[in-house]
Amino acid sequence: MPFRRGPAPVLAAIGGARRLARNERGISIVELAIAAPVLAIMIVGVADLGRGFLQRYSLQQAANRTMELARQGTTGSNYTHLIPEAAAAANVPLANVTGTQWLECTSGATTTIKAFDSFCDSGQAVARFVRISIWATFTPIFGTAGYGNVQSDGTVRIEAMSTLRVQ
Repeated sequence: MPFRRGPAPVLAAIGGARRLARNERGISIVELAIAAPVLAIMIVGVADLGRGFLQRYSLQQAANRTMELARQGTTGSNYTHLIPEAAAAANVPLANVTGTQWLECTSGATTTIKAFDSFCDSGQAVARFVRISIWATFTPIFGTAGYGNVQSDGTVRIEAMSTLRVQ
């Protein structure tokens, strides 16, 4: 077949390009190939964020349960028995739990914070408080971008606390 010269091959190529542009077969698979990785990353990211919230919720629940035990104590108690209870409830080491107690003496608009086992002056309102703080680390799947409390080892520190007025 001899080589054609002139506008006919160019017009045939343009006509083929137009037919190809009008052909919509297979466009769905191309759209899926573009959208699927983006959707997969979003789903896994939301699941990862959910894991972090679940761990935070578990810590808060353990702190609240520990405060239920504090309600059973007396004002003469130093509440140190709450720390191992909180660690066991949260499934964290003892070092990840802190217990704080303090006394607030209020007179008018002035509040003074004192040691838990001390006393307020005559005429002041007395309020004793106990607080349990629990922390744990969370390792996100996709790194720590956008998270607060990022540690040097790439984990995120998650904290929960609960305070109770015992007197």
